[in-house]
Amino acid sequence: MPVPAGEGWRPSGLCTIFVCDIASFGDTGRTDEARAHVRRAMYAALEAAFAVPGAVPLGDCHVEDRGDGAMVIMPPHADRATCVTEAAAMLLARLRLHNGVSNEAARLRLRAALHTGEAHWDGTGVVGDAVNHAFRILDAPAFKEVMRASGAQLALAVSEAVYGDVVRHGRGAADPDAYRRIGVEVKETRAAAWVTLPGRGLPPEPESAAEPAAGPGGGAVVAASPEAVVAPPWWEAVAAGAPPGGSVPPGDVLFELVEYALEIPQMTAERSRERVVNALPLQIRSVIPRSFDARSDTYEIIRTCLDYPGGLQELLRALRGFAGESLALGRLERAIARLLLGPDGP
Repeated sequence: MPVPAGEGWRPSGLCTIFVCDIASFGDTGRTDEARAHVRRAMYAALEAAFAVPGAVPLGDCHVEDRGDGAMVIMPPHADRATCVTEAAAMLLARLRLHNGVSNEAARLRLRAALHTGEAHWDGTGVVGDAVNHAFRILDAPAFKEVMRASGAQLALAVSEAVYGDVVRHGRGAADPDAYRRIGVEVKETRAAAWVTLPGRGLPPEPESAAEPAAGPGGGAVVAASPEAVVAPPWWEAVAAGAPPGGSVPPGDVLFELVEYALEIPQMTAERSRERVVNALPLQIRSVIPRSFDARSDTYEIIRTCLDYPGGLQELLRALRGFAGESLALGRLERAIARLLLGPDGP
C-alpha cells in the first residue's frame, strides 16, 4: 500500500509530481463498494507502474490520497523519461487487466498529469506552485475532453517543462509525435500542456480548442479568441487508420453494423461469439465490456474494434476464419467498407 502523508520521504525542493484522477468516479451507477474496489485497483496499478526498472518505487515517494485520485511526489533523482514511457505502459497494462474482468461500475479509467518543480512538506501536507500547476493540468477542460472523446483507459498530460526537457528530445522511448498541445485555462492559470494516449498515441483533435500561444518570456498563454477546430468526418478518421476517438460514426451506423453482424450465426450464440472474440488481438479483446445479451455484446465488440486501427478488419478476419465465406458475412463486409470509405463509398 502507498506511504501515507507524513511518513517516509518528505518533499523539500525540486521534485517530480504525478497526479491522477479516476474518470467518472462519482457516477451514480457506482456504489460505495464499487468505488472502494476501484480505488484499490488504482493503487495496485500505481504500485506496479512505479516498480518498473528505472522508476522510484511507490514506497520511496510521498503519496497523498485525493479520494477520487492520488498525488505521488518523487525525489529529485526520479527519471522522468521512465515515468512517461515504461511506467505509463505498465499503468495502462494494469488498467487493461483490471477492466478485462470488470463490469461497467468497476471499470477504471485514469487521467494523469506529470510536472516538475518545487514542493515542500509543511508538517501536514505538501505546498508549492508546482503542485497547484500539476492539478490545474489535470483539471483542464481540454484534457477532460480528450479523455471523454477518446474513451481511452489512460490519458497522460505533461507540462511544458516535462515536454521540453524530456519528450521533445525523445529521451528514453518518449515519442514527441504522440503528443498534442492543449490549452490549460483553470482558475488563474493560463498555460499549455501536452497530451498523449499511452497505447494509442496522438489524441483526437478537440471539437474546439484554444491553441496555446507563446507569451512574454516564452511562457504559454491561451489565445483570447480561439477559433473552433472542426473534427474530421468519422469515416476519414477510420480510413486513415487512426482510432476514431471523438469523431465516431453516428449511432445509426453502429447499430446497422450490429444488425448485419447478428445475421452471422457465430455472433448469435454465446459460445461461438466467445471464440470470435478470443481470436481478436489481445489489446482489443482484453478491453471489451462484455454482456450476456447477444445484441449488447455485439455492439460492444464492434464499438471497441472501432477504437483500434485495423480493429474492424481483425473482426472480419476472425469471423471469416470461423464462418467461412457467406452472404451474411459479405453484407457485413460491404457495410464496413462503406464505413471506411465514407458515404460516397460502395
